Amino acid sequence: MKVVLIGSTGLLGSAIKDELNNRNVNSLFLTHEIFDVMNSGDYEQILDFKPDMVINTAAYLGVEPCEKNPLDAFRLNCKAVEDLANFCNEHDFGLAYISTDGVFDGQDGDYTEDSFPNPINMYGLTKFNGELMTRNLCRKYYIFRIPILFGRRKNQGSIFIEKMYDLYQNGKKELKIADDVINRPSYNKDVAKKIVDLITCKSEFGIYHIYNGGGKASLYDFAVEFFKQQGIKDITIGRVKAEDFAKNEVGKKPLNTTIKSNKIEPLRDWKNAMSEFCTKN
Repeated sequence: MKVVLIGSTGLLGSAIKDELNNRNVNSLFLTHEIFDVMNSGDYEQILDFKPDMVINTAAYLGVEPCEKNPLDAFRLNCKAVEDLANFCNEHDFGLAYISTDGVFDGQDGDYTEDSFPNPINMYGLTKFNGELMTRNLCRKYYIFRIPILFGRRKNQGSIFIEKMYDLYQNGKKELKIADDVINRPSYNKDVAKKIVDLITCKSEFGIYHIYNGGGKASLYDFAVEFFKQQGIKDITIGRVKAEDFAKNEVGKKPLNTTIKSNKIEPLRDWKNAMSEFCTKN
C-alpha cells in the first residue's frame, strides 16, 4: 500500500507519520512548507506518487479562531476538501478525512456514526461541510471523527492540555476549568494506530468514531488527571461552568460531544494511555 499524508507535523499527523514509518508503509509526507492543500497546483506531488490512500489532516482548528476568521476556515476546511475530494475521485485514490466530535451540538452525547451532525459554531459547520464534500464527491473515502487529543507532536501547537501546562510553566498555580464540558480524552498515538489499522486492512469505507475508552471526562477531570500523572502537586484546580467563560469568548461551544461507535471497540483506557504519555514525555 502507498499512502500520502497531508499535514505530518500536527498532533495527529505526527502520530500517523510515526505509525506509518513503524510499519514500513510506503508513504509520502507533505508538510505545509512544501505542500498547500489550498493550491491545486501542488496536487501534482500526489499524482506523481500514485497512492492508494490520501490522509488529509490539514484543518483550520478551534472554535474561536474559526469564528474570528470564517473565510480562512471555509477555504481550508471546505473548499480545499472539495478540491481534494474531486482530485482523488478523478484519479481513483482513496481519501481519509479527519473530522471531529465538534460536528455535534452537544445536547445529548454518546453520538454514533449514524447520529446526524448539528454543528453550532463555525468550526463544527466547516468540518461537517468537509465531511459532506468527502463522502459526496469521492467514491473511496473514510471519515474519522475524533475527540479531544493529547500527545506529542512535531510542530508547536496549542490544544487544551498544552495550554493548561503552559499556564503552569509560566507561573500560574491556580486554574479554573469547566466541569460541564464533557468529552472522551484520547491519545494521539492510539488514535493514529487505529486509523492506520483500518486503512491498511482495507476496512469498509465510511464513517468511524475513534476514541480511547475508560469513560467520559470533563475538562476538569482531564486536567486533574494530567497534572496528577505528571507528579505536579503545587497547583490548585477549581471547578467552574462553561458559561463562566462565555462572556470572554466568541462562538458557542457544545457541552457534551462524547462519541461512541457502533462499528469498532473503544481503544484502551485513556488514563492508562495518559500514564504512557506522561512517562515518555
